[in-house]
Amino acid sequence: MSGKGKVVKGAGGFILKYADEFLRIPKQFTKGAKSADEVAQRIAKSGADTSKLAKASKLRNKFLGKTPGKLSDTGQRVFKRMADEGKILDKYGRPINPADYPNGITKSDLNKLHVRDSTGKPRPLSKCDMGHNPKDAVDYWTETGHRRTPQQNTDWMNDPKNYEFEYGPDNWAKGRANPNRYGNASPTGGADVP
Repeated sequence: MSGKGKVVKGAGGFILKYADEFLRIPKQFTKGAKSADEVAQRIAKSGADTSKLAKASKLRNKFLGKTPGKLSDTGQRVFKRMADEGKILDKYGRPINPADYPNGITKSDLNKLHVRDSTGKPRPLSKCDMGHNPKDAVDYWTETGHRRTPQQNTDWMNDPKNYEFEYGPDNWAKGRANPNRYGNASPTGGADVP
């Protein structure tokens, strides 16, 4: 790595790795850019001091992109699969009939339909996340994703087989308990800032 850092492209955009830190690259350098090399050249031409860039937050979004919403195409396919498996419940805690939702779910359904939390209590979908299952996103990243292309990571993030609706506090607790961190594995490739 050069003394000015290495630009890498993730599914959620460009980021600069500098001295074992991930730094946010201002939009003036990334707007319309197609490659890490192009961004690295723009930074070099500007003479910007890369050590002064702000630390990047939400590395997950930069590396893998955003999690799809419950009402997105991916979320609808998660709903259908879970309904077919008997995991989507009515307000009384009984499995719903998937045929009653031929067009998927709507925003108003999020308070009417439920899934069970880790204690077995029914919780409304409005209080649920798109939880990564069977493998947490950070585990995917540190084991495999950091070696894949941004498009492959986007495809993984949009695959409904990688999700279940999960009660928010249960999902957050799993994340806190997971020892893996996104910074533990750097994306491969990239371009040194000359």
